[in-house]
Amino acid sequence: LLGVLDKLEASGICGEVTPILGARVPVLRTELNGIPVDFTLRDEGCFNSLLFREYFTSNPFLRPLACAVKRWGSWSGIKSSSIGWLTSYSLQLLLIYSMLHGEFITHKPPAATLPPPIASLTYSTPTTSDAHLARTLQYFFWYYGWVHDWENTVVCIISPLVKDAPLKKADLGWEEAATAVRDPFETELNLTRRTKEKTVQDIARRFRLSYSALNSGTFQSLFKLPLP
Repeated sequence: LLGVLDKLEASGICGEVTPILGARVPVLRTELNGIPVDFTLRDEGCFNSLLFREYFTSNPFLRPLACAVKRWGSWSGIKSSSIGWLTSYSLQLLLIYSMLHGEFITHKPPAATLPPPIASLTYSTPTTSDAHLARTLQYFFWYYGWVHDWENTVVCIISPLVKDAPLKKADLGWEEAATAVRDPFETELNLTRRTKEKTVQDIARRFRLSYSALNSGTFQSLFKLPLP
């Protein structure tokens, strides 16, 4: 990884490169054309990106919805993994899981192998209406505000969701964790293993408050709601 760091710094194609070598998965963090980029030598990130691409290309509304959720996560304080809240990755898995639960999308199995490299990747402009985006965002907030069993149910998109018999923490020996989001590829990894019980309660509360804000008006009302 340090060899990659030297080459990136010498290339001049990116901004300042920050090595984060003490992380569970060491990365190099930089920007390319103003876009934050992490470099790692592990292939799980490639598989993760491929899985999200499959969902986004098959369901065009998901990409703008994911952008809205990511922005909301930063605004609400939920996307703050450094203090034991959620990572951006966990938030995207929560989104996909809720869309599977609401039957807005169908399950995509994680790939076992990577496809050949592609020269470029383009996305068509989504044709989804604002009304559909609002409805799916509303469902996302409603599901995690009132329906999801944060204490017992594992957010897992590895296999098709069975609503009447979802995967439980006890099935994986994760009873000690306050809540659970399972990595689709590092299957023994609970992405929310450091999240505390009170934090989980605060997260659920913010989903409920955001549902009420969205339900009472427009997208803009969601980002005007005061939160501590």
